[in-house]
Amino acid sequence: MGLTENDVLKEMIAAGPYHPAFGYLVKSEAYCLALLQNCAASAIRGAISLAVNPRDVAHLTGHKGSNLVRLERSGVSPAWEEDASLEEGHFVIGSGGKKVRGSLADALPMTPF
Repeated sequence: MGLTENDVLKEMIAAGPYHPAFGYLVKSEAYCLALLQNCAASAIRGAISLAVNPRDVAHLTGHKGSNLVRLERSGVSPAWEEDASLEEGHFVIGSGGKKVRGSLADALPMTPF
């Protein structure tokens, strides 16, 4: 998904899209999609509590807070807490006494191959 940026890699790029944090951008997009998918599937809207692994906070918020804006525009207002017992890429959504567990895998399309 991404390579560690270095001078040799920069010199080898011939063409095409490039971003030094491509892996982070992809994972952040997947995180937002997974949250929206779980909220929609569980009919959760409005204020939610969210438990995330501390290493996933940056993926939750997105580049320059873009995921938080997107979630708000979609009708979901998250307040999060860090929970080191959760695996990276996993989260727990809480709303109105309901708890929903999710992961980045929820962002994948569910189409048969």
